[in-house]
Amino acid sequence: MKFVNLKLKDGFSCKEYLWHDITVVFSKKNRAGKTTLIRSLLYALGYPIPATKEVRFKKISFELSVQTDAGALVVLQRHCDEMVV
Repeated sequence: MKFVNLKLKDGFSCKEYLWHDITVVFSKKNRAGKTTLIRSLLYALGYPIPATKEVRFKKISFELSVQTDAGALVVLQRHCDEMVV
């Protein structure tokens, strides 16, 4: 499985992350959002990730596109506890 992109929508704001062949989450700064990005990916995949003080996952809509090993593109959408494939 390969991550293609992740879209986060919170009200009127929208953020999109795109991945290519190699995915490395790296920053020289602390508190840049590395752990939050990984937690967002896991939440979009369906894992029961609890909210933090700064990020309330149930208020955000997630759309994660993944490519399977067979080459098929699968789009996962999650808002609150509802998930659509």
